[in-house]
Amino acid sequence: MKALFDTSVIVAFSEARHIHHRASFAAVLAHQTEAVIDTHTLAEIYATLTGKMRKPLNEALFFLQMLSDRFEIVELGLADYLTTSAACAANGISGAAVYDALHARSALKAGVDVIYTWNTKDFLRLGPEIARLVRTP
Repeated sequence: MKALFDTSVIVAFSEARHIHHRASFAAVLAHQTEAVIDTHTLAEIYATLTGKMRKPLNEALFFLQMLSDRFEIVELGLADYLTTSAACAANGISGAAVYDALHARSALKAGVDVIYTWNTKDFLRLGPEIARLVRTP
């Protein structure tokens, strides 16, 4: 089963002391041969690890490299960004929720069976096509 992991799950996976580490680790392990993230997630992970979590820059870079070696990485093009932004506007979605919409677009592009997130609220409002894929680890 192919699974997209959002930033909240990967950050929890990366930190043994995180409240959601065990469940996130188990989910990543269960899908290790069909794990997907998108390029924007890489940037969000770096920002979170080096900002809020105060990890050393080289440690964060090493972690990103490890992810890119082991996960399928989905890249969105200009058309994906414009289509996603238009869908957000049409559905009254504004602000940072657009980033979750981009993760959702990546999930559809990759043909995943499940989207793992600890932020279900924002994903569930992206419509039934996405809501049916959303799970917590």
